[in-house]
Amino acid sequence: MYLPCTTAAALVVACRQRFMIAFGLWLAATVVATAQGPTTESPTPIGDLLTFPAGISEPETLVRFRGVVTWRSEIDGLWALVVQDDTGGIWVSLQKAIDGGMWKGDTIGPEDVPPGTEVEITGRVVPGGYKPSILPVTIERVGRHSVPKPIPFDPEAFYGGSQDCLLVEVAGVVQGVRLEKEEWKFVIDSNGKRCLATIPRQAVSDDPSTLVDAEVVLKGVAVYFFNQRGELLSPRILMSARDDLVVRKPPAEDPFSGIRLPLATIARYRPDLWNGHRIVTEGTVVYTQPGRFFFIQDGAIGVRVQTSSPDPVAIGQRLVVSGFLDIGQPVAGLYNAVFREAGNVVAPDPISIDPAALIRLNNEASLYGERAVPGDYHGCLVRFTARVAEMHAVSDGGMVTLVAGKETVGAWCSPADFAAIQLVQPGSEVQVTGVACLERLDTSDALGSLAWPLVDRLRLLVRGRDDITVMRGPSWWTPRRLAAALAAVAAVAGLAILWGASLQRQVGQQLTVIEQQLKREAAMEERRRIASEFHDTLEQDLAGVALRLDVASNRTEDTATRAVLEQQRGLIARIRTETREFLWDLQDSSRRDGSLRESLQAQVAYMQSFTSIPLRLHCGAGCDRVSPLVQHHLLRFAREAITNALRHGMPTEIVITLCEVSGEVLLEVADDGQGFDVDSRGEVVGHFGIRGMRERARRIDGEMTIDSIANRGTRIGIRVPLAGTLRTEGSFTAERSEHCGVGGLRLPVAIEEERMIHPRPRK
Repeated sequence: MYLPCTTAAALVVACRQRFMIAFGLWLAATVVATAQGPTTESPTPIGDLLTFPAGISEPETLVRFRGVVTWRSEIDGLWALVVQDDTGGIWVSLQKAIDGGMWKGDTIGPEDVPPGTEVEITGRVVPGGYKPSILPVTIERVGRHSVPKPIPFDPEAFYGGSQDCLLVEVAGVVQGVRLEKEEWKFVIDSNGKRCLATIPRQAVSDDPSTLVDAEVVLKGVAVYFFNQRGELLSPRILMSARDDLVVRKPPAEDPFSGIRLPLATIARYRPDLWNGHRIVTEGTVVYTQPGRFFFIQDGAIGVRVQTSSPDPVAIGQRLVVSGFLDIGQPVAGLYNAVFREAGNVVAPDPISIDPAALIRLNNEASLYGERAVPGDYHGCLVRFTARVAEMHAVSDGGMVTLVAGKETVGAWCSPADFAAIQLVQPGSEVQVTGVACLERLDTSDALGSLAWPLVDRLRLLVRGRDDITVMRGPSWWTPRRLAAALAAVAAVAGLAILWGASLQRQVGQQLTVIEQQLKREAAMEERRRIASEFHDTLEQDLAGVALRLDVASNRTEDTATRAVLEQQRGLIARIRTETREFLWDLQDSSRRDGSLRESLQAQVAYMQSFTSIPLRLHCGAGCDRVSPLVQHHLLRFAREAITNALRHGMPTEIVITLCEVSGEVLLEVADDGQGFDVDSRGEVVGHFGIRGMRERARRIDGEMTIDSIANRGTRIGIRVPLAGTLRTEGSFTAERSEHCGVGGLRLPVAIEEERMIHPRPRK
């Protein structure tokens, strides 16, 4: 069968148009797919996404999966979904995807994806908080689907964290209910372990708080609390509807109808008690913080009771308490408790016990694996004596550090009470009363944490200012004052040491002075003795010899013999003169011990007594500041010059001049005698006068000058630098080499040197 040409042409055109349309659609799909990144041909199982390499995909790598919504949330702007398939469940962070600009969220809303909606999601895998999650790019509704059947409760898997984002079913006892924001929160005890369950407020029409102590079955998505490292902390169950909470056994009408136990046995071994229901006990209130907790005591056992009841509780009040057992602490307590009054009684007397004895009692019981008898005193009112060490404010009140024997106890009090307690001065001895709280030893390994709990220290809860009674005020010796006293004692000791050292040095110097003075006294006494001996023996004998020579000379007739006697008479006279000079040197210390002027005046006066030739002395000012060494040599120089002038010059007058000129001491002896040849006289063999004077000038750094003109007199002078004249006398001993004496009789040099070095003050 053949078609007309026009019909064939029309068919060709139609086919061409259809081809172009199909090609355009394919090209558009290809562009869109390329823009969105590569996708798999079929959806990826959620179980495979949870094992995605490194738990994260690159930004350009997108995944596609399909599943059923088992939970959704839009509370507080947190829009999220939990999607589950046959291989697992995963968290879809819608709000984070919107905030990150990956998805606008304008094509679908929370109301469009209720639980039971099957969706297909394209997105990127991110680490998530606890396990990998999804940041969506597109979300498409596929249709309605039945919610997966909940997984039967498996405590090991549930509390171990492997059921995250899976629909589970949990049975337990409701131990607490509270409304927070837009959610009801339930505390569920299941097989002795607790978890948190939530349900949206709008999903519940009745008041769930009436379900406390009811046995229930919960159906919801298991998710987990985690820390910032993504580490598992505890599970929780997210319910979506009221039907997810099924009451298996309603709570008792009377909350105090539960099993009643003595306070000391609430957590002891009893097989029929571990069912999660309330425990009823009784005790006397010893401490309270309204709306938070209080302590009740019975004997030597105390228990902490946590409550949110606004009803007031008074210390000393007897209460019947119904609450749930809390064994998560080292010492068991009760929480979410209700109470009623059992009668007013007087508060128990505080138990007087030393902190060290209390700690020792508990630790000895722990070491033997036994109970402390009569009790551990935790939560009991105790009393002991201690010293206040310090006080400081903390974030929730104040802390008083007490020292009781070798134990340090921290006593906590409320801010209002701390303001009054701060009036107690540190260092005071006080009697403190409070509720004892035992703090266990912090161990660093798992084995230690599972061993018998040893008590490390005691903490005290102080109820008010009346619980601290000052028995004795602080010692005046506070640490600051003691430190100041010690510093003062140290300073005094240092000054005493310095004073002792100075005194020792002064005593040493004084002893040296005394020793030197004793030596001088001894030397002077020895000189006086020698002078007296000379005067009484040698001087008298010389006088007797002189008289005999005079008699012999007068009686002899022989001229030659008389001449010899006269010669010997002159020798004896010269020896007597020198002896008198020697005795004068020994006995008269003024010429050396006094000033130079006084000594020179005495010297001239003494020599004037032996001659009729006038000796005239002229002394200027400022010639007294010379050392004993210089003074000694100047006096010897003057004597030698005067003696030479008298013996050899035949003068009619001798003038002695002492003055200070241009920082020098000038001593000059001038006569108007016959003069002499200076050059020849200084070199004559056997004459040592001029040579001796030059030697003396050299020893004291002086300069000697001699001017002599025949028949016109002689002028002998010496110049000594004033600075040199102040040298110490120490060099005198080394320079002193000659012996002092007359004839064959010699005086030890040591005595003469001692005389010059340590002159005796004139009296």
